[in-house]
Amino acid sequence: MATYPAGIYAPREKENRNGVVYDATKKTVAFAEDIVNNDNEIVAVETLLGINDDAQTLPIAGGVLKGKAGGKSKWSTEIFIGADGKVGIGTTNPSTFKLETTGSIGPSADNTYDLGSSGRRWANVYAASFVGGIIPSGFTQGPIVFGGAGGALAQDNALFWDNTSKYLGIGTTGPSSLLHVSKDDAITNIITNVLRLTHTSSGTVAAGFGTGIRFEGERSNGVSGAMGYIAAVWTDPTAGVEDADFVFAPMLNSSGIGTERMRITSAGNVGIETTGPTAKLDINSDILRLRTAKTPATAGAAGNAGDICWDANFLYVCVATNSWTRVAIAAW
Repeated sequence: MATYPAGIYAPREKENRNGVVYDATKKTVAFAEDIVNNDNEIVAVETLLGINDDAQTLPIAGGVLKGKAGGKSKWSTEIFIGADGKVGIGTTNPSTFKLETTGSIGPSADNTYDLGSSGRRWANVYAASFVGGIIPSGFTQGPIVFGGAGGALAQDNALFWDNTSKYLGIGTTGPSSLLHVSKDDAITNIITNVLRLTHTSSGTVAAGFGTGIRFEGERSNGVSGAMGYIAAVWTDPTAGVEDADFVFAPMLNSSGIGTERMRITSAGNVGIETTGPTAKLDINSDILRLRTAKTPATAGAAGNAGDICWDANFLYVCVATNSWTRVAIAAW
């Protein structure tokens, strides 16, 4: 049998003590030993019992359950029940919540029990991190979960993830590429901007500031590199009178992220190998090639002023609608 502290009655001794009266202002301790395993383990119940303590039921406000086992020399607090109804496990000062613990808590079996229920839900859950899978109820496969009104989780088919092909759809539930953006509206005769790219600056914007799309691809060494870019560039960023050009820049000899080869200006000029075209087509080269020969059937054949073509014998120029002239080509 376990040894009880001096001056304390063991439970079976207490049963044989008639008329025991305790001071209500002092703590009274009752002990119970583990008689099943008979291994000298003792559980102590400490509380303000007062007079007629035999009628009290534990746990009560102010009660402390203590444990001493395995030859330990000191008693350790296991469960504390405060006068305000707060319960502490491993602490005698549960000050914030109805139940506080100084250690980890968990279920006795994996993936078996619930925390709350569909009819009794927790209003908020606060945590530094969540580890493992989270399967919220009320959601369907595909639509992406996002923070909706008031921060509540929500879904919408406007954002759709195809987990089989790993495609993302915006405005479509059937994406057919890595990123598939779709816009459905009632417009029939004007352009709808489906994708918008914005570039801002913390400084003062000047001519040359732009927004671009960079293309990359895997190289022979297995590392991805720049293949070129397409960009819109301010030539005059002055608000109200701004002008911008479109620039096309493929990669050349691994130089930067691309080298400009063609530009379409705000005036409608197209420049090839020039950044400042002065005509509707301005080619910075010493040769222009028309690959396919064409022979107008007659001088009155269909044509528009400015059309040019050639064959083995003549160079043809259409000087007015359906009016051609020609000049002979001779070897020298």
